[in-house]
Amino acid sequence: MKLTILTTLLTVSLATTAFCTEATLPSSPQPTPHPATSAPSPPSSLSTPNVSVSQTTTPPAATPAKSSSLLDAQPLTYGPLATTAPIKLGYVDIQKIFQESRTGLKAVESLKKSRDKFQKQLTEKGKKLETLKKSLEAKAQQMNPLERESKSKEFQGKVNEFQESGQKAEKEIAKQADDVRRKLQEQVSKLIRGYGEKNGYTLIAVDLLYSDGNHKLTDITGDIIKELDK
Repeated sequence: MKLTILTTLLTVSLATTAFCTEATLPSSPQPTPHPATSAPSPPSSLSTPNVSVSQTTTPPAATPAKSSSLLDAQPLTYGPLATTAPIKLGYVDIQKIFQESRTGLKAVESLKKSRDKFQKQLTEKGKKLETLKKSLEAKAQQMNPLERESKSKEFQGKVNEFQESGQKAEKEIAKQADDVRRKLQEQVSKLIRGYGEKNGYTLIAVDLLYSDGNHKLTDITGDIIKELDK
């Protein structure tokens, strides 16, 4: 009889220890052996721990573990923006390139020489016309009406020819200026494209007119001038 009581108390002690262990470590995959397999059932006042042991041996849900593993293996991204490079904006002052680069100054000097050449020719023709006019005015009183009319028409023809020469000179100078500007702009455009690709620019504007101030704009005019004058 004493042996049976000791055995029962030992079984209750083991069941209580198992219950505490299971309550502390709910994630353990190993279920606790039922006390009834090794000894008679404990008194009814201690039957509650046996029921609790059975309830706490239920394996935890697998979903949180899978979710944590997925996040660790595959970090979240936010669509195309996750791999988009930062925006880099720049601008170029073309007028400054014409005025300050050696290439631009050389082109301007070439146009100036051409304009001076035409201007010299027109000035010489103008002086000749002025001399002819004074001569005709001095002789006008000695001419008969028909002769004065003939000389007047002849002089007017020379004046018209002079004006046409001036218009042709202006068109020629304008054409030369357009050609020089076009060639220089082609050079600059090529340099800008290469500079933008090399330095990772998103956009490079020419002759900036407006900015809302929300994005940083870098003036790369000086760098383009250096590349142009190499």
